Amino acid sequence: MASNAYMSPTVSAPPSTTATTEHINTTNSMMPLIRNVVATCNLCCTLDLTEIVRQMPNAEYNPRRLHAIVARRRTPKATALIFATGKLVIMGATSEADARLAALKNARLIQKQGYRVRFREFRIQNIVGSADTGTERQGINLRNLARDYRECVNYEPERFTGLQYQMSDPKATLMIFHNGKITIASVRTQQDLYTAFEKILPIVRRYPLRMVATSETVNSKETRKLMSEEDTKPFFLADDTEIYLPYMGIPEDI
Repeated sequence: MASNAYMSPTVSAPPSTTATTEHINTTNSMMPLIRNVVATCNLCCTLDLTEIVRQMPNAEYNPRRLHAIVARRRTPKATALIFATGKLVIMGATSEADARLAALKNARLIQKQGYRVRFREFRIQNIVGSADTGTERQGINLRNLARDYRECVNYEPERFTGLQYQMSDPKATLMIFHNGKITIASVRTQQDLYTAFEKILPIVRRYPLRMVATSETVNSKETRKLMSEEDTKPFFLADDTEIYLPYMGIPEDI
């Protein structure tokens, strides 16, 4: 155990994200939700994990499985991996601020055991978010999307139902599903998460899987003229009323 306890690490509060959130809310009501933030930092000291885990609450250490202490915190909710080298990894936080706070709290617990802790090199490594594009009724035609964006898409439906879309600016990996759900990963800032979603939204909306009719389109003269007893396919109104419109060339196997 180290001696001469170091002063509590002081880190300035992260910049406020209020302005960003308000901007997204006014431009898009379907703001992505952050599901996981992964961050790392360096405590700048060597740690005796066997000794630390004995005095750390809600922590476990099994070197046969992982050469790190697994410490779980409720406030904020996050899991920390503490390595003997002094490296600290935070997982499971739902904001950048919570990830930083969780790292600071774990650093403080280690410091209380007599280690000369210094809080350095805090970085957000990955942010994972999810969003709904609002296209669950008409769906997304992943096959056509993959055809038109083959240079940045990986789509193997026989292996996985989702389509992987690699965005370069901002750098992000998006997993797109038929039902309009999207998972966004590999971004490092909350703003990049929002920007990636705003960029993909108009793209996926150009590839509806099926047509969604409204009361106006069903009652129009053009629609009634096209209606026939054969070659029809079911669709749904906004009020969930099932109707039939002429088949519009949607593959039968979809």
